[in-house]
Amino acid sequence: MTPQQRIARSSQWAVLPLGVALATLLVATRGEMVGTSLSAALCVLALPWIVVVLMVLAVLSSPLYMALHPLMLAPPLDVWLGSVVMLAIAIGVQINAWLLLAWWRRPRTPPQPGLGEYLRRTSRSRE
Repeated sequence: MTPQQRIARSSQWAVLPLGVALATLLVATRGEMVGTSLSAALCVLALPWIVVVLMVLAVLSSPLYMALHPLMLAPPLDVWLGSVVMLAIAIGVQINAWLLLAWWRRPRTPPQPGLGEYLRRTSRSRE
C-alpha cells in the first residue's frame, strides 16, 4: 500500500462527524420552517442513498417499534418515521461525502495521446 493510499484510507474517517452533526442539526430544527427546508436540501444531497438507507432503517427499526408497544413507550408513528427519515438523510449525506472524498483522493493518471495528439502532428512526423 502506497503512502497516498494510507492517507486516503485514514482521511475517510475525517468526514464521520459530518453525519453526526447533520443528525443533530436536523433534530434541533425539527418542526420549524428552516428545518423543513434544510431537510429537503439535505435529502437532495443524500440522493440516491436516501431510498436504500430509508428502507434498511425502516425494516430494522420496526421490531423495536413493535416491542415498545406492550411497554406503552412507543411514540406516535409519524414521529418514529420522521426520525427514521432524518437518520436516513444523515447517513445518505455521509455516504456521499465518503464517495466524494474518495473521488478527490483517487490517483490521477496522465492523459493518453489520442486523436488530438495525432492531428497536431505535422505531416512529416506522421510518416
